[in-house]
Amino acid sequence: MSYRRQLFLLFFTLLMAACGERTPPLPEEGFGAFDQQFQVGRETRVPVYLTTSKPVKGVEFMLSWNPELVRVATPEIRTAHAGFSVHARTHAPGLMKVLVFNMRGGAFDLSDPWILEIPVTPATAGEGRLTLGSAVFAGPNATSYDLPVRSAAYASR
Repeated sequence: MSYRRQLFLLFFTLLMAACGERTPPLPEEGFGAFDQQFQVGRETRVPVYLTTSKPVKGVEFMLSWNPELVRVATPEIRTAHAGFSVHARTHAPGLMKVLVFNMRGGAFDLSDPWILEIPVTPATAGEGRLTLGSAVFAGPNATSYDLPVRSAAYASR
């Protein structure tokens, strides 16, 4: 690659980073998502973070939302955590149980704390919450942890 092209790519990357939306700082320990702005009819992938110094081998939580305002698809693992799988089951409109696990027993590499993305498509304008509740964090040898959980408020226009 030419020097000129490398310089252009570096400049473009820095410009995009400077103009992009800023995410609030992550908590030292926790699990959740930040508040979001949606555009009606356009899918947005809501990132979910996990931060802790403890080894986490799996996560189970209930995801709830207002089904009259948004459609939510099965959460997806981010590429950095490709060894993990997601199993999700809708229990009622607006209520989904999500299980994230690794069949080989490995723990999350939390050098990249963004573990999941939740595809959300607003059906109509309004405000609501994506609630991550009843969360259980599995560690080694059948241990479990309590971590602070943060749900996301959203507005769709």
